[in-house]
Amino acid sequence: MNIIRSVFIKWLPFAVVITCFSVIVYATVQQTYRQSANDPQIQLAEDIAYALTTGASPELFNQKTRTDIARSLAPFVIVYNSTGGAIAATGMLHNDIPSPPDGVLRHAGIYGENRLTW
Repeated sequence: MNIIRSVFIKWLPFAVVITCFSVIVYATVQQTYRQSANDPQIQLAEDIAYALTTGASPELFNQKTRTDIARSLAPFVIVYNSTGGAIAATGMLHNDIPSPPDGVLRHAGIYGENRLTW
């Protein structure tokens, strides 16, 4: 019994260190994947914002067939004016163009952008 206890006591610090490193590696990889999952949406938003600031018409982003965002994972675009009204959209929610949660556009106006999961 003493031999088992002695071995356990000697290897316990190694087990703790290995477990801690494993958790750190897992968290790092998970967060890297999670953060890079936003990249396509960020690129889409930045490209559209650039197009709008260089003179493109918001009407370019209107489509006759709109994505039902409650049923599809396809990307969609909604262009809002400075008062928060939708002026162009490629997605619909319950047959209407959705409005962002309160404060989203105000925050974007102050800080230049606002990233959120909706």
